Amino acid sequence: MPDEPLSTDSTSNEYLINADELSTVQYINSTSQDKVLVDIGFYTATKKDLECLLNSEMFLNDSVMNAYIRILKAQPSINEREDGYAYLETTYNANMICGDTIASLRNKEEGNFRLYRTLTYLNNDMVFFPINIKDCHWYLVVINGRKGVVQKDMTNFRLKLAVTLVNYAWNKVKGSPGYKATDAEETYTMEDNEK
Repeated sequence: MPDEPLSTDSTSNEYLINADELSTVQYINSTSQDKVLVDIGFYTATKKDLECLLNSEMFLNDSVMNAYIRILKAQPSINEREDGYAYLETTYNANMICGDTIASLRNKEEGNFRLYRTLTYLNNDMVFFPINIKDCHWYLVVINGRKGVVQKDMTNFRLKLAVTLVNYAWNKVKGSPGYKATDAEETYTMEDNEK
């Protein structure tokens, strides 16, 4: 039986929203289901997508995860970890890799994609890889994790994640609390692996 990772609850307040951020949660709640609230380049999320962060009974979805993964990838600290270089995979690419069939394995272009991804993973010390059990739950597989710690603070982090996505500087949705009058397109550069 494999060793179970240590489980730690976060005691940090950085995962809780403050009084100023409460207005963003109210903004999210006041919009229509189909309104796009997050537009970070290739990744968008509607109110319906963000509801999983406002309701702890709901499971996270691809839209929320991919937008947050994009924000995390933009942080310089992601590659300055004491655990070494980390790579965060998107749910889209994870689903492509996990969706192998005999026909897809014969497709040269898809084979090149998997080879490119494998080389990308091998150039990092840790790979964070989301796996979805359809209509059930997301799991995060950490490949070659050095510390073996599982953080159990998603309950506190849900609202903070919703606020982070809507208020992020690259969010191009006009009228959202986080929208900046500057051209957000100039700040956003799509990574090669997101094209």
